[in-house]
Amino acid sequence: ALGTATEIGHVSIDVNGNSPLSDRLDTGWHIGLYEDGVQHLTGMPDAITRRSQRGVTDITLSGQSHRRWLADMITIPTPAAGITSQGATSHYKASGPAETVIRNLVRTHVGQGARAEHRRPIIVDARGDRGSSVKINSRFQNLLDEARTLATLGGTRFFTRMEGTQVRFSQNVGMDLSRAVR
Repeated sequence: ALGTATEIGHVSIDVNGNSPLSDRLDTGWHIGLYEDGVQHLTGMPDAITRRSQRGVTDITLSGQSHRRWLADMITIPTPAAGITSQGATSHYKASGPAETVIRNLVRTHVGQGARAEHRRPIIVDARGDRGSSVKINSRFQNLLDEARTLATLGGTRFFTRMEGTQVRFSQNVGMDLSRAVR
């Protein structure tokens, strides 16, 4: 299932294992799934399984989207400080346009502004100050859940995409109705 823009998409892809290029597949690769030139999901395979039967080799790549980097992180009251240096009652607090609050939340927790031990190879795009005004007051909560709530309240949506070899975190204004209209 690919999932919507704010979900963690899970994917399983079958590849022709008889192709000489199939030996180059690796779990460290980034994968982008496209339909009619539109990128729908980017991620990395967690597992590569090979099956051979009667001279035919099938390879299955399975994994999750890059949004899992948000799901694997919690909100830290002071992202610039070490996890053991957080105050006993402190919270991560911010308010403003949804796009700005989400951008700073992701950038300081897992993006280019995060501490080295939390940073993921994701670049958070710098855009405008769009969306309704939102507030966050969070302590050790799931980062993806907090960002999803802010996006819903602020009328924005976020997604990851591949641009060349870079994974980028971007936002749009408006609701994602891709699953509602078929």
